[in-house]
Amino acid sequence: TSQSSTFRPNDAITREELAVLLVRALGYETIAGLAQDLATPFRDVRTNPGYIAMAYDFGLVSGATRAAFSPDKPAAREDVAVILMGLYDKLHTPAARSIGIVGSGEGLPDLSGYEVVAVPAGKLMCSGKPVVAGSMEAAEAEALQDRIRQAGAKAFLYAAGGPTALNGDTGETVDALADAVESGGYDGLLLDLEKLKLSQEAAMTRLMKALRPALGGKPLYVVADAPAWDGTVYEGYDYGLIGENVDCLILRIASHSEFSDTFPIAPVEPLEEAYYAFGELAGVIDGDRLALMVNTRGTLYLNGRERGALTRPEIRELLEADGAESYYSERYGGTYLTSVREEMEAVAWYLDDRGIEARSRLAGLMGVTRLCINDLNNLPAEPEG
Repeated sequence: TSQSSTFRPNDAITREELAVLLVRALGYETIAGLAQDLATPFRDVRTNPGYIAMAYDFGLVSGATRAAFSPDKPAAREDVAVILMGLYDKLHTPAARSIGIVGSGEGLPDLSGYEVVAVPAGKLMCSGKPVVAGSMEAAEAEALQDRIRQAGAKAFLYAAGGPTALNGDTGETVDALADAVESGGYDGLLLDLEKLKLSQEAAMTRLMKALRPALGGKPLYVVADAPAWDGTVYEGYDYGLIGENVDCLILRIASHSEFSDTFPIAPVEPLEEAYYAFGELAGVIDGDRLALMVNTRGTLYLNGRERGALTRPEIRELLEADGAESYYSERYGGTYLTSVREEMEAVAWYLDDRGIEARSRLAGLMGVTRLCINDLNNLPAEPEG
């Protein structure tokens, strides 16, 4: 729909105008602009394709037929009523923070309300033969399991590994993981194999088909690097097959890192990437079997150079420095601060509670019901106020 200076109060609103109105009201104009180049199922959409695509992906509008949207057709009053009721329900049932990873008993938030809390007590490695190496003292892991179960959640083993973890025999890898879950007394497994290349897809596929039966009925959650709109793409995941063989697939979103002059533009897991990933997997995996990983650590830049991850106390220290300022980016759904550290100009990007809620809302609009907090010891990312 073209812009004009007339208000036209007596005109009927078209289906295209309704889609634009809804997406703008939700605050996703920038993502809609980026999405205009994405494929849509509608052959008759010529203007505002990103807005129509987003409204369609959110389940707020539907096509007149499978291939036609009829953008110029007036929107019926009864259709608008149904759309607004559906939008109200979606906004009031965002994705729940129902999965978390905890590294120690210190600084834990209230775990009540979480369905699953995973303990990072194992690392999947393969140096000739696959093993799950212990990464936490047994007594500490048992104490964490007790606290998790007292809160009413299931205690999972979080086992991480890189691409080389798949180098071993699949049967031996399955046995090592199943034995670690059983001997550790865990209620299930959360497996995180990151940065897999396309050449490793077959090995990952074999592992997924064999692992769930070997757990003897205990749930299997798997983390996978999400399809990327802008950034490094890892292609070692057959998402549909993984989804068929796990109880939950957790998507890890790629973060951005670029510069405007010397200022780092490095949002943590930007909203546009989450929207793209959800859209790519729509129809591949049911939303109730998907979760979005939320990173609670920040990224620090000093004098324009990346210096690594930031914890909550470190973010607080930067915010409390004289002259520190923080800003929220609506586009990325994240916060950045400017400050001084070690007599150098500091910039940090991170997620505070507002950013986490933005991801929860977007996930809910896309039919994804769960969030996975990657570090429960690091919540919230900044003090309120």
